[in-house]
Amino acid sequence: MIRSLIKQYIVFGLLLIAISAGMWFYMKNHYFEAIKAENTTIVLEKIKTVTKLISVEGQFSELYNYKESYDYDFFNLFSKKIILRVNAKVSVGYDFEK
Repeated sequence: MIRSLIKQYIVFGLLLIAISAGMWFYMKNHYFEAIKAENTTIVLEKIKTVTKLISVEGQFSELYNYKESYDYDFFNLFSKKIILRVNAKVSVGYDFEK
């Protein structure tokens, strides 16, 4: 009688450990996966005509937004956010040798 009760407790404990491990693997793969969002915006700031071999110059700014957070992060304690601004100057001209 006591041996069968001990066997039942052992089987119940092993079953409880197996269910806990399964829940942990499920949560690890679904709930702890980071959510990433990227956004890129190119803004033309100014174009001007110059009196050089270069006929048109353009100045561009690119804004790059990156955000990474988790589903369970309600107060944004563990989130990452990056805002990057890149400035560029583009010149268009003619090759007078050709």
